[in-house]
Amino acid sequence: MSPPTRGCTPAGWPGCRGGAGSGVQLTGTSIAVLRAYTPYADSSNQAESTVRYVRAHDRVDGAQVMVTGNTAFDMDYVQYMLDQTPWAVVYVMVTTFLLLMLLLRSVVLPLKAVLMNLLSLSASFGRWSSSSSRAT
Repeated sequence: MSPPTRGCTPAGWPGCRGGAGSGVQLTGTSIAVLRAYTPYADSSNQAESTVRYVRAHDRVDGAQVMVTGNTAFDMDYVQYMLDQTPWAVVYVMVTTFLLLMLLLRSVVLPLKAVLMNLLSLSASFGRWSSSSSRAT
């Protein structure tokens, strides 16, 4: 089933084709909804570049532009995970260190365990990134 091809305004947006029902719908004194459809798959590079283009170029003074849909959700979710991963790693390492320190009543062994965990984690990420970069 092909996606709808109506609703793109302005015509300069990449991948958009205008048609019946295109344009801006006012839903109140301070909210306007613009429905835009593209022929691209949700996870395609073209759909992501369309979302980036709309977020970067569609500006109205005093207004906040928000983009929704599957592509925007996927992009925002990935960015959220990338932003939160370092905090999660720090939390796990600090918790591991503190619990092992309380349990073993030592500083050296918990420190060694945390350093070995970091070494193992960095090796697995290094292996993953080298194999994923080779695949493309």
